[in-house]
Amino acid sequence: MQRPGFAINNPVLIKGPAKLTYRSYRSVNCDPRSDVVNVFEASVGIEAPSAHACLTPSDISRWLPEATFEQATDGVSLMRYAVKGPQGQQIAAEFGFFMGTPCSTGVDVRQWTVLDARYQAAKQVHDRCLLAAKQRYCKAHPDITFEARDMGRRDVMDEDALGKCPALDTIYQKTPIGAVPERYEEYFNPAKTVCASIDARIAAMRAASPVVGLPKPKPPK
Repeated sequence: MQRPGFAINNPVLIKGPAKLTYRSYRSVNCDPRSDVVNVFEASVGIEAPSAHACLTPSDISRWLPEATFEQATDGVSLMRYAVKGPQGQQIAAEFGFFMGTPCSTGVDVRQWTVLDARYQAAKQVHDRCLLAAKQRYCKAHPDITFEARDMGRRDVMDEDALGKCPALDTIYQKTPIGAVPERYEEYFNPAKTVCASIDARIAAMRAASPVVGLPKPKPPK
């Protein structure tokens, strides 16, 4: 099967035989403030599945009606079907596609820490704390913009918020297995200043989920 070129991707001839792959990764993040320290990822994949059978989006929708379509960049898209594992972890089957090719270009069945509902729930709590801390920071620095000249000021605000909130890894360790994040629509606000955008995000989150409480950041030492 010929995969056409698009954007940064060159044309590729996808040919068989189809190949089964297995990958397992364990990585350690050095900054527990902004991510989980121990990350696990494992996947079983099929390369060049079109050499054996042509899996189309309509086939996948028919067999797995709950599968969702996700558009990436540079011609890449995928269909994902996710289920919950015995300990609440997410296990997802991902069918890759490329613009101009009728058949799936690859299949992966993957388990990854950052896809788990428990991780997403912990990150949601952490993100809310960061927003609350940044909102307090904005009282003394209301004019920070998204322009390149203010990049250093945004970095200082980010570091200040990280210092006032519990580490994401700490929140994750305390989050029970089976926890799920609250659902709300992410709000995009074309505000001219960072602080106005933060205010709009917090207001939208509270309006979408009135029971959500934005935790107060830790007081400075």
